Amino acid sequence: MNLLSLTSALSKGGVLSSDDQNKIVINHDCMKIVFDQRIKTHDGWVCGVDVLPSEVQSIEYATSVVDSVREVGMIQRNEK
Repeated sequence: MNLLSLTSALSKGGVLSSDDQNKIVINHDCMKIVFDQRIKTHDGWVCGVDVLPSEVQSIEYATSVVDSVREVGMIQRNEK
């Protein structure tokens, strides 16, 4: 599981917006993260996103994207 800090993303140049379906979107340079999952809680919901490659060939690209996001301090690893 990875945690993403919105305030850290914004502090480092990320732009927070929403799309036409009211999903939270963060743009930073050429990277776009769309929080397309809503997880119900007792009082409402929290948003989430899966960072998975769509094809086996894209594993290296997906890994580099996650590493790039980590480098700008937007993702922190949650070790259990």
